[in-house]
Amino acid sequence: MSTSPEQCHEYSRCSAPVCPLDGQWRERVHIEGEAVCKLALQMFKEPGGNTLLAHLEPDMTETLLQEVPAMLAAYGDIRRKVERAARQGTRQGHKGTLIAGGGVSGLNLEGG
Repeated sequence: MSTSPEQCHEYSRCSAPVCPLDGQWRERVHIEGEAVCKLALQMFKEPGGNTLLAHLEPDMTETLLQEVPAMLAAYGDIRRKVERAARQGTRQGHKGTLIAGGGVSGLNLEGG
């Protein structure tokens, strides 16, 4: 599985220093208050997460499902922002939950 940030439709507008599509993301520094990957923010929203991943290339989806939970475990500020985004729901007004079943099926913000 080989992905790169350039594959993301948000790449040209993104200012997040840590990208789950970057194979070197673990070496990047995230300072509290910096931008967070828009894909990571959407993944845990209901019903947005499954819809988002259904429209991405399979290799991107696989990478996100593997790397975003690890990224949340590594960076507390990113995790808090993703949790906040999940509670706020999508623009359609749906609110996500912080347990499996909210956002992307099988992902769990409570335990990684």
